[in-house]
Amino acid sequence: MNFENAMLVFRKDWLEIKQSKQLLIPIFVLPVLMVVALPIIAVQIPVLIISGNSAGTTPLSQTFTLPFEISALTVGMTAKQAFVYSMSAVFFAPFTMLVPLIVSSIISSDSFAGEKERKTVEALLATPLSDMELLFGKTLASFIPAMLVTVLSFAVYAGITDYLDYPMFGYAILPNFIWILILVGIAPAFAIAATGLTVIISTRVSGTREAQQISGLLVIPIIVLLFGQTTGVVLLGVNTLLVVLALMIILDYIILRIGVRLFNRERILSKL
Repeated sequence: MNFENAMLVFRKDWLEIKQSKQLLIPIFVLPVLMVVALPIIAVQIPVLIISGNSAGTTPLSQTFTLPFEISALTVGMTAKQAFVYSMSAVFFAPFTMLVPLIVSSIISSDSFAGEKERKTVEALLATPLSDMELLFGKTLASFIPAMLVTVLSFAVYAGITDYLDYPMFGYAILPNFIWILILVGIAPAFAIAATGLTVIISTRVSGTREAQQISGLLVIPIIVLLFGQTTGVVLLGVNTLLVVLALMIILDYIILRIGVRLFNRERILSKL
């Protein structure tokens, strides 16, 4: 595989992404909502609970019980500090996995399916580029923007969280090891899986909307993690994240191998 040839595909798609409002708007709307709303929610919930104590509600210390792994991180904190820390630094962590997953799915669903809609796929597939170069270039065109948006989203989230929580703690609570592990390990792994699967789907459907609808199923594992944390069945501590990372690396390898085997430009051209 010639890396320069793959970069030609990446640069072509990168220019199209920057010029498409249909792609840029959903890519940035969800992360902005998340990074602004979640820190505010983490701070306001204990305030509402405490303010309701005068009406005879349950005190915060009895309302909120931390799992052992998280309670070890909050030794010496007040009940309010422990709540805010666990929400901001631990329980909201799965939401960050949605960013690379959704962004990469939106972009990669436009890869080959979008080329078909724009009537440019014939010219693309007729180039002397190899199948590997085409796939790699398309994958980069989804993966790199997804990670850029993820890093930017985390920086904004951490900044807002530390700004709101600094008066309560007297120090910045983010980034911590859990978030760093997600940012450098879990998020790229999810982005690669989402990109690989969606590119495969994009080669086999007739339009972008179909690819987006099918790739939307990729959100289900994140929803399961969120539900597991809410019910206490799953706790995204360091050990759990390392297991998830190992499984995602294996899954990424399988997806990429399958993608290379299934990609067939003659089959795509014959269906046009």
